[in-house]
Amino acid sequence: MRIYHVWQNRDVPVFGMLSPKCYDNLMQGTLPNHQLNIIRALQRQPLSGNKVTAFAANLKGDYEQVTLDVWMCRHYGYPQILSDKKYAELAAIVKTEAAAAGLHPAEYQAVIWHETIRAYGKKPRSYLGVRDRHQKYFEFYLEFD
Repeated sequence: MRIYHVWQNRDVPVFGMLSPKCYDNLMQGTLPNHQLNIIRALQRQPLSGNKVTAFAANLKGDYEQVTLDVWMCRHYGYPQILSDKKYAELAAIVKTEAAAAGLHPAEYQAVIWHETIRAYGKKPRSYLGVRDRHQKYFEFYLEFD
């Protein structure tokens, strides 16, 4: 929300492709490997990357796609940064195991994700439970001012 607020309230309209350095305050607090997709999203362009593509498909109801993140990599003993080949390899493993369990791959992935997070002593969170999104937004935004 902070990024969108900064984007909407910028002083100068921007045309064409941005570089992450165009707006230091826009990218403040973001991971470098997220910055190009942030720019793509702001410009209403398709996002890229295996995880982002799979997650978008999951959000749109395609449960045959597998979203692989750090927790999935930890569960299977994979490096936390996956090449395209390793991503496809691990996704195939999850799909095979999901079929054996009688679940869609995204459902099976969610179960593993939840259990792995708990095994590391963390509590899985959902942002659906936020009562006052407007207040939450400003609390987050003020952290960067």
